[in-house]
Amino acid sequence: MRMLAQFSNYFFMTMFDSILIIEDDVITSFLIEREVNSKLQPKKIKVFNQATLALDYINELKEKNEKMPDIILLDLNMPFMDGWDFLNIINKIHHIVATQVVVVSSSINPSDLERTKKYQNVLGFISKPFEVEKLMALY
Repeated sequence: MRMLAQFSNYFFMTMFDSILIIEDDVITSFLIEREVNSKLQPKKIKVFNQATLALDYINELKEKNEKMPDIILLDLNMPFMDGWDFLNIINKIHHIVATQVVVVSSSINPSDLERTKKYQNVLGFISKPFEVEKLMALY
């Protein structure tokens, strides 16, 4: 059983080379980044406190013909542009459609969970606090 757990951890560590975190709360983004770094050890991790800045970053990657993030961890409730607006925009951009998005939210509204299912690139919904094990359970 221990060998299976080690394989599982290795699988996820290699699966997510590049992770994008979009979270407006500084403490929450710090905790998510720390959890991801310690358990998944991605080669590249970017954190943005605004979805608009994350979109700029994605467009910059496209312009430079660089690899898109393997996964985006997205908060829903943010100022300026919320997670729903971000999802609507990236679903129209074909160079980002293949990137999986996991919504990480404190929302307990069942309609938010149902609404995420309408987006083809949303892998799942994780309630805060974020834990890598919750992410692994989506696969």
